[in-house]
Amino acid sequence: MAGTAALCMNIFLPSLPSIAEGLDTPYSVAQLILSLFLAATAVVQLIVGPFSDRYGRRVTVLWCYAAFIVGSLICVFATTIEVLLVGRVTQAFAAGGFVLSRAIIRDTHDRERSASIIGYVTMAMTIVPMFGPVLGGYLQVTFGWQSSFVALLVVSACMFALVWFDLGETNHNPSDSLKRQFKHYGELIHEKTLWCYIAVASFGSGMFFAFLGGAPFVGEKLFGLRPTEIGYYFTLIGFGYMVGNFLSGRYSVRFGVENLMLTGSIAGLIGAVISLLLFTLGVFHPFSFFMPMFLIGIGNGLTLPNAMAGAISVRPDVAGSASGLMGFCQVTGGAILSWVASNYLSVETGIYPLLGIMGLTAAISVLFAIIVLQLSRTISADTASEHR
Repeated sequence: MAGTAALCMNIFLPSLPSIAEGLDTPYSVAQLILSLFLAATAVVQLIVGPFSDRYGRRVTVLWCYAAFIVGSLICVFATTIEVLLVGRVTQAFAAGGFVLSRAIIRDTHDRERSASIIGYVTMAMTIVPMFGPVLGGYLQVTFGWQSSFVALLVVSACMFALVWFDLGETNHNPSDSLKRQFKHYGELIHEKTLWCYIAVASFGSGMFFAFLGGAPFVGEKLFGLRPTEIGYYFTLIGFGYMVGNFLSGRYSVRFGVENLMLTGSIAGLIGAVISLLLFTLGVFHPFSFFMPMFLIGIGNGLTLPNAMAGAISVRPDVAGSASGLMGFCQVTGGAILSWVASNYLSVETGIYPLLGIMGLTAAISVLFAIIVLQLSRTISADTASEHR
């Protein structure tokens, strides 16, 4: 469930320049295939959380995958950029699987164990963003850009069948009112600790989304890479993400959610700074850009599972809504950053606007991670004082 949304997001990335050419539209417009998808995903995550808290996880996921199938069909037969964008917005319901997979984990495990399991699940999930662009590159070269959406159609149908036959209901205490569930967002707005977790995750993942928006342009226009080569370079950040999630799964219980969040944010900042230094020193090579992304992948793998576990534990009674709110903020920020990255990149400006955006978001993530760590220590000290 978690992996299908990632595949839907990145399998077509090596084809972006070809989509722009094939549909006779500028690259900045074709890039809306990613940005609008992310924006729609943000809205979907706000909706599916309360629905799953009220009606159950299983039925909500099934409706999401049904919409995913419809969206994939629209994309396969699209002949204009407008129709393709409609299909992509409909495909955004694939995000329901990602959001609710985390809520399902929280339904069945405590806070620290949830962080560990989310880390392991996300580690397995990262196989998809590692090889999705590689697969998309080969499909593009062999069959054309439409073939990536045919692959998504097959995946969406298979996932609907898998959920139908294999997923049981985990929300055994559904709320009695959907209206009340949406009212929980009003309550969550006042949870300062929750917003700090959300800020860490949103700015941390902002590095990744900016990378997604700018990397296809950087690979083809600045380095002259073919779609298949861009796909292979994408595996570096995916592999780093897998390593980071393994570390989260292994050490979240031992070192705590907040410590690993801070470590991950710092790792991402270091990766952006290294890349910027290499280009400043004149080392103009694809590895100067893509290799430091390995560190950013590790940072996201450490930060995101722990931030999510912390956020949905602020109010475990509305884990679905909290997960949806966090997802909305993450992806809304990601949509904006991916659009900004693609629009400010040009052959004349080079890679510096992209690296500047990534470095800034990483620094803000570090700042909020420090705030969360201090809040956690204050709460722990107050709790210990009450016990004494």
